Amino acid sequence: SETESKLSRSIVQEEDRSRCIMMFGLPEDSDEGEKELECKVSDVLLEIEEKPRISACRIGLKKSTGTRPVKVTVGSCAAVAQILSKARHLSKSKSNSTVYISPDRSPAQQLEHRALVQCLKNKKLDDPQNRHYILGGKIVSVSKSKT
Repeated sequence: SETESKLSRSIVQEEDRSRCIMMFGLPEDSDEGEKELECKVSDVLLEIEEKPRISACRIGLKKSTGTRPVKVTVGSCAAVAQILSKARHLSKSKSNSTVYISPDRSPAQQLEHRALVQCLKNKKLDDPQNRHYILGGKIVSVSKSKT
């Protein structure tokens, strides 16, 4: 039936998403080909000591300003978890400090995460003496004196 078809399609999409990451802030060249893009992505991943087999493509329409996000597909969801656990180290990188890696989220998950981030920003403004962060889909607060 139609409901079963929608359900199986959403399960397949979720499995596809579990093997993908999104990369934001990666510079875009005007004549960038698929191989050049995959080399750039591999260079970024090497900086966090990961070297999975990947395929990569830019998402969205090309504009004169800004960079489009990159959807990166890797071999397994374990590789995705490994990359995401090390992604925060990119902020300390000299050449890729502007690159941000996140899970590939569905539109509903994007809205949920956006609301969570907004809530986190408000909490940081309201309670600056504590440290706040997102862990497991919830906002966690700890005293800044603890390290």
